[in-house]
Amino acid sequence: MQADAGLDISRSTFSHHQKVLREAGIIQARIQGSQRILTLRRADLDACFPGLIDSILAAPRELIGTR
Repeated sequence: MQADAGLDISRSTFSHHQKVLREAGIIQARIQGSQRILTLRRADLDACFPGLIDSILAAPRELIGTR
């Protein structure tokens, strides 16, 4: 399975990580037609951890492990 983020992982691995992130309050899922849309709970994360998301997005790619 190729997730939209470009990750080559199995469906079960993706489902597991999705569940963990949802239960931790990091993402939320909503149904739109036949699709499940995942979104980052940015406002909630910014309220709890000011500047964290901006710091991650500003970090050089080699520091956060992306290709």
